[in-house]
Amino acid sequence: MKAMILAAGKGTRLHPITMHTPKPLIPVMGRPVIDWLLNSFSRQGINEFVINLGHLGGEIEKACQNGAAYGAEILYSWEGEMQADGFRAEPKGSAGSLRDIQDKFDVFDGTFVVVCGDAMIDFDVWEAVRFHNSRAAKVTVITRQVALDEVEKYGVVLADESGRVQKFQEKPLKEEALSNRINTGIYIFEPEVLELIPRGVEYDIGSQLLPDLVEREVAFYCVDQEFTWLDIGNFGDIFRSHSAILAGETKFEVPGRKVSQHIYASLGAQVDAERVLTTGTSYLAAGVVVEDGATLLGHNTLGRNCVVREGAVLENCIVLGSNLEFGSTCELRNCIVTQDAVISSTGSYAGLWECDFISDAREQTAQKFTRLPAARLAHASI
Repeated sequence: MKAMILAAGKGTRLHPITMHTPKPLIPVMGRPVIDWLLNSFSRQGINEFVINLGHLGGEIEKACQNGAAYGAEILYSWEGEMQADGFRAEPKGSAGSLRDIQDKFDVFDGTFVVVCGDAMIDFDVWEAVRFHNSRAAKVTVITRQVALDEVEKYGVVLADESGRVQKFQEKPLKEEALSNRINTGIYIFEPEVLELIPRGVEYDIGSQLLPDLVEREVAFYCVDQEFTWLDIGNFGDIFRSHSAILAGETKFEVPGRKVSQHIYASLGAQVDAERVLTTGTSYLAAGVVVEDGATLLGHNTLGRNCVVREGAVLENCIVLGSNLEFGSTCELRNCIVTQDAVISSTGSYAGLWECDFISDAREQTAQKFTRLPAARLAHASI
């Protein structure tokens, strides 16, 4: 069976991260989201992947190569065309991309699974396929139940007792939601459904194809499944995903080895847990140095070769950048730190060059930057 990974989106809700990094390559616990996905599927015996590319697609192709690292083959499909001034993306939409790929490559020759490239999942593909086959379904969407207050973020599914979908609502107001069963963005498809997708226009699975399937009375089913589903669609989701893994709430394991009650450390990481104030759980990637007298509160992840100096305080921070030095005057809370910026969970950010307490750890004499104004730091640190 083949798997289609949707990876062409611009990820505008995650600027400034996605200005240089496509969403599927945003690291969670030091590994790109798409890496977690490919490994999860390959462990279940799925080794043929199709990935659509658009914004910064070359970075995804460079990272995943031909799929050999996963014991798999990968077919890439670019959405757009190369022009004299560079590549111009032409989004097809999640459903339109499926039709475009089938028209170009005729690759979907049997039941296949479709997932978004911006979520970490560990669902049982074959359990979903067995349900799909038992209903002679043409499309099956994997669903789960959420609190009613959360339905506005998702597609809402109303189904009968057999699981056949009666209505589909895309991100309804909670007062108008027909149920609290939501679409996880994971689908099992039969290839003949692709004929229902119009050619040459941008066409979406959730807002267009699924309601059309109900209208046409196509055999469209849903099935609830309990599994880990960590979305990184916005900054709050990134924080929740890291915290869930560090708190042991998922099946995904924290990398490295556990060196104390509160710290996991990878190869070459240096920390004396008895001389660092810690709460919660922190993950130190390879080569990280945490000096005596530093403070790590809540859940933190530190990128490769970062240095946390004596006196520095990090609380619930996700350091996606590498080779960064957090000086003794550093005090960051609820922030994402990239190679270029410090970002709050609400998306407000300041350039790294504005912070005199963060520098390049590789420099013998660390270059100092203009201090981030207190008002902006307060806005960036929740």
